[in-house]
Amino acid sequence: MHGRCLDLKSSALFSAGVFLSGVVGNTAGGMLSDRILKRTGDVVAARRNMIIIRFWVRCCFSR
Repeated sequence: MHGRCLDLKSSALFSAGVFLSGVVGNTAGGMLSDRILKRTGDVVAARRNMIIIRFWVRCCFSR
């Protein structure tokens, strides 16, 4: 913490933000995957399409 100039409260808020964004992303991904599954009826297509979508989103938001 001292190397990054963060106190305990700031690091806790940062960690909570990372955790909550993971929860939201995981939930949204699951809901979207379920929607693809209901449309296509193909489990492999639903999972594969979600992986492809996640890679594209990651490429768009990475530095």
